[in-house]
Amino acid sequence: MANERTSKVDHTYASALVELVDEGVDGATLDTVATEMKGVAALIDDAPDLVRLLSTRTLSVQQRSGTIERIFKGRVSDLVHRFLQVVNAKNRLGDLSGIIRAFLAEVDERRGIVQVDATVAAPLDPAAAERVGTAIGQAIGKNVVLHPEVVPEMIGGLKLRIGDRLIDGSLATQLRLMRDRMVAAGRARSQAD
Repeated sequence: MANERTSKVDHTYASALVELVDEGVDGATLDTVATEMKGVAALIDDAPDLVRLLSTRTLSVQQRSGTIERIFKGRVSDLVHRFLQVVNAKNRLGDLSGIIRAFLAEVDERRGIVQVDATVAAPLDPAAAERVGTAIGQAIGKNVVLHPEVVPEMIGGLKLRIGDRLIDGSLATQLRLMRDRMVAAGRARSQAD
């Protein structure tokens, strides 16, 4: 899902990378660095053993640095390459996935884009997904990238995760809330009598 958790450390490193881009280090642009960081994220997703190897403390910083050099030098900008080396030197390669998620979230924030996870009972056709994304975007004043996930156990309705906020509009939750209101109203009447 798009809205996986990130830590304060992840955000610290991500913000540092954004600042370097803002300062024009190596002439890197936000678009270029974002594209390269997405590529690094794809590599991490495709080769989880590589991340485990690079984040292990049984290898020295120098050994890990050499591996980073062989994998990334000349394939990413100098800024991204040096950033990866700094993350390695600080023994934070195990946090790289979270750092990349935090960085890409900051890029989206600057662009007025928000990633929204939508849990639904049945697949949304493209037109329905577009309507849901547009309605959410209008409500929060951002451009929405919708990530639907089908959970057949859901009776109906919709659950949205926008950042750390969960909006539960599922039918099961609505029925539970209705039941709770009816029980509370029944108790109030019985106490009033």
